[in-house]
Amino acid sequence: MFVVISHVIETVTGQWLGDFLRIHIYEPLNMTSTFLSLSDARNASNTVAHGYYWSSRTQDYEQVSYIDRHDFSGAGGTISNVLDYAKWLRMFLYQASPLSASAHSELLKPRTFLFEGVNPMFQQPAYTLGWNVMVYRGVKFYTHDGGLPGFGTKVLMIPEKKWAFAIMGNTGETSNMVASVLGFRLIDQLLGVPEQERYDWNASNQEALLASRKPFNKTAILHSLYPHLPSPAIPASLPLSSYAHSYHHPADFDMAKALGKSNCTLVSTPASKVTVFLEHMSGDHFIAWEEGLYNRGALKAEFDVDVKGIARRLGLDLEPKIEGEILTSYDEAYYKDNRLELLSQRSSPIPIGAPAAPRYVSPAWTSTLIRYTGTSSTNIKPETLHTD
Repeated sequence: MFVVISHVIETVTGQWLGDFLRIHIYEPLNMTSTFLSLSDARNASNTVAHGYYWSSRTQDYEQVSYIDRHDFSGAGGTISNVLDYAKWLRMFLYQASPLSASAHSELLKPRTFLFEGVNPMFQQPAYTLGWNVMVYRGVKFYTHDGGLPGFGTKVLMIPEKKWAFAIMGNTGETSNMVASVLGFRLIDQLLGVPEQERYDWNASNQEALLASRKPFNKTAILHSLYPHLPSPAIPASLPLSSYAHSYHHPADFDMAKALGKSNCTLVSTPASKVTVFLEHMSGDHFIAWEEGLYNRGALKAEFDVDVKGIARRLGLDLEPKIEGEILTSYDEAYYKDNRLELLSQRSSPIPIGAPAAPRYVSPAWTSTLIRYTGTSSTNIKPETLHTD
């Protein structure tokens, strides 16, 4: 949704979204430390904080590389501080310029009504245009959480009290949890809630954090994704090294750099560095095990091998709730127009402005390189690729 709106703004105005926001929002509000690109923030001589994540491997915090998110700038990537965000929140509290009165009204109007059972402390949850709105202890508030690897932000405002806060942290997942503990303590103080009647946000967050870090049950996940595997498994159509090609999707704007068929790597655009481990299941079907900063996951993966024995396409089932063969819907969307082929076999760039991406391809997987690095007969070991 946010990416679509940013595309509309850039198309209609002919301006990059960062310039549009600077001219129409940042400068009128005197937000002098707010940017939509890492290079702009650094060029302005601002001190840019480093992000960190908790590593289960080292049992310590490790630094995260900076991410410049031009591929979904409408949905995230703002670099700012709490002082500038306070100016932005004040604009909402007093329905001030540069937004018009009608714009303020439309932005805060509930559009989607949500399930109330998420937290017993919140009533009448709904979603506006970018804000979650709900009632807490009889008071309506608007809030929005956001974050990138290593960073997290929580903003909340209570218009009827002319009160708001912005909390930013540089530990990603846990910083938003700390922000909720601190933020609702401030709200309880504002509302005069007795100490003994206050909700234990810290205990709730600890429970959620422990649940998210439960041991990874690979056996259960494998059975869930492939409940009817033959025994023994059908061998792969090709030697695993023959699947090592550079794959591309027209939703990406950059061509991945091929390193050669005998020495390639798996995975995404430079901005969305994702590492996965492809484990053979049966035939040309694999499981793609993802090792993320905060959690781990798995996807069904399928290669399409043509009659000449060449791996032409790679499908990743990013939306398992939509049933069907991974590559069937992909055929209908792209292959009939030859919109997706091996980069190493194209002499001209993939055309921009292709149809909407198939359901299993997301910006994090639009430019994919697979490297065969092991000698195992069942696994492909990928590593993160930094392209330029």
